[in-house]
Amino acid sequence: MSLKLANPSAIVRAAVTLLSAAFLAAPRAQPPANFIEKIIASKATFTEATSTAHADDGRIFVSERGGNIKVIVGDDAPVVYKVNTTIEREQGLLKIQVHPGFAAKSWIYAYYMTADLNHHNISRIEIDKDNKVVKVDTVIKLPVLENQGRHNGSGMVFGNDGFLYVSRGQDELGGAANPAALWTSQKGKVLRFTEEGQPAPGNPHYATAGASEGEKSIWARGFRNPWTLAVDRVSGRILEGDVGDGTEELNDVTHPDAAKDYWYGYGNGGGDGVGAAGGKAIDPIYFHGTGAAGECAIVSEVPYNAAVVSIWPAEFKNRIYVADYCGGTIRSVPLNNPATPVNLQTAGNGTLAFYPNSPVKVGLNLGIDGNLYYVAYGTNKKAYMIAYNGPTGIRDPAVNSLSVRNFVFRMGQAGDVNFTLTGDISLRDGGKAEFSILGADGKVRFQQPLDMVGNTFQARGFRPMAAGLYVCRLTWNAEGAVRTAHGRLVVLP
Repeated sequence: MSLKLANPSAIVRAAVTLLSAAFLAAPRAQPPANFIEKIIASKATFTEATSTAHADDGRIFVSERGGNIKVIVGDDAPVVYKVNTTIEREQGLLKIQVHPGFAAKSWIYAYYMTADLNHHNISRIEIDKDNKVVKVDTVIKLPVLENQGRHNGSGMVFGNDGFLYVSRGQDELGGAANPAALWTSQKGKVLRFTEEGQPAPGNPHYATAGASEGEKSIWARGFRNPWTLAVDRVSGRILEGDVGDGTEELNDVTHPDAAKDYWYGYGNGGGDGVGAAGGKAIDPIYFHGTGAAGECAIVSEVPYNAAVVSIWPAEFKNRIYVADYCGGTIRSVPLNNPATPVNLQTAGNGTLAFYPNSPVKVGLNLGIDGNLYYVAYGTNKKAYMIAYNGPTGIRDPAVNSLSVRNFVFRMGQAGDVNFTLTGDISLRDGGKAEFSILGADGKVRFQQPLDMVGNTFQARGFRPMAAGLYVCRLTWNAEGAVRTAHGRLVVLP
């Protein structure tokens, strides 16, 4: 997969042509009913964005292929740091990831090609609360490239086990030279490291006598161009998106069978498929044909567990949201693994086109507020949020969401929470209500009775003692029934 399609194959050229024709022929579609898509950081633009990273203190970081790491601050997104890289071929700053304990450690990991077009490095950048760089360390140096950098991979995610998972492509080496199945090469692999960049204990050959440091770092093998990795923060499942030769794959790499590979190493010659290896290769859980329906490369997969604190309706949870580089659709499939591989583009089996004809997007991610975020790919493009804006609480169609107006607090500082209850709520002046603020664990952190006059209210004296996401809940009586609305509050450190 190339974010600037270098020497595209005929099938990818055909896919791009079909996609362009489809956009000319069809009007821009919208997300499902009661969902909205809105620009965030309205003054900011992004050029060849490659990923987004959502910190647990509410900050959103965006990487650009040219090396910039930006942070969204209000309506803008200033540069925090720039890595020294090159944008030749498929190269550049390919991915960023924040440490899951960012509020405490403030580490951003950056996966990029060195300017000499020779090595992939992963640097750890420490950022303070004012978005100033404190320290930069290169914690991982991957081996020299043989083919000057195509099929790089670039997936990077922290698992619930605290280890850093990194995916690397097979360097477009095929035939007898294909390294995807070989334990002696880190290419065509998912690697697993400690946060300091050392091979992680528990890897298949971590304790093998005589194994090299590279072999000790391998977690799973048999990939072509594993562009993305994602984790379900609730269950701990780890998903990988592999840009294929004839089949685009979504694989579960949570507990790989070390005796098998994930297809592209099968038989050492390279190639992908489903169900034809006689049990000797690990099948994807979801897939589609390269070029089918104008889609050519899975570049994002977002697990959305039903347990995530969110106002999204239940029917849109417990699903995976999948974005393709060439295709104009965000597809949605069940989060639980199917019994046999399922075609993403086939109706039935719980698959659906969540957002047809959406922009070419990168970095589709789940924010800490329970909404989806992405950046449109190209020159001077925008960042977007896809949010649910429909009925909440008891699903009364007359009740809309709670809009918290001054939604950013600093830890330990008391303040007033101003909010508006949107929609036709049919309240009588003087109606009693209770306003609560809950942590992500569902426990009440603040509670206050309110006198409701109109639709705009204020709760006084909230003092957050920890950074992160909070849930706002307003409960009141109207016409003999209990009504509830929810909103989101982000507390910065």
